[in-house]
Amino acid sequence: MEEPDYKTIGINIKIKRIRQGISQAKLAKLLGVSAAHLCNIENGKVKISLKMLYKLTGFFKCSLDDLLTV
Repeated sequence: MEEPDYKTIGINIKIKRIRQGISQAKLAKLLGVSAAHLCNIENGKVKISLKMLYKLTGFFKCSLDDLLTV
């Protein structure tokens, strides 16, 4: 199985967050993670769990594919 492109996922999360006008700190709090961890996710520096991806799809009301692809 191919490893996901964490940089692309992070960019997609950041774009969706900015479009909704929400700060990193606020989104991190809603997701139950630190702002530093969310920053690392958005920069593709850490692997994101499937559980976190599903939390984000619920928050952004988007499909998993929207977060995974360019």
